[in-house]
Amino acid sequence: MPWESATPAADGRSLDIVWWSGVEPCTVLDRVEVTETARQVTVTLYEGQDRRSPDAVCIAIAILKTTKVHLTASLDGRKVVDGAK
Repeated sequence: MPWESATPAADGRSLDIVWWSGVEPCTVLDRVEVTETARQVTVTLYEGQDRRSPDAVCIAIAILKTTKVHLTASLDGRKVVDGAK
């Protein structure tokens, strides 16, 4: 799932990731994968349907969602990359 922006916290130890998505329970954040190297941090979002609501019917609108991603090391000038692009 492509995201719109990644804003680092003041201490550089986390990122607020913002993306456009559908409404719950039809579209929920399944997991976030973070790969950190010395030069960049790659963040990949994965979405799916809430398994607790397999027969849900949802309207087709886009909403802005946010999640916080914690890093193992401070961002410290590393480039943040969208793993879905």
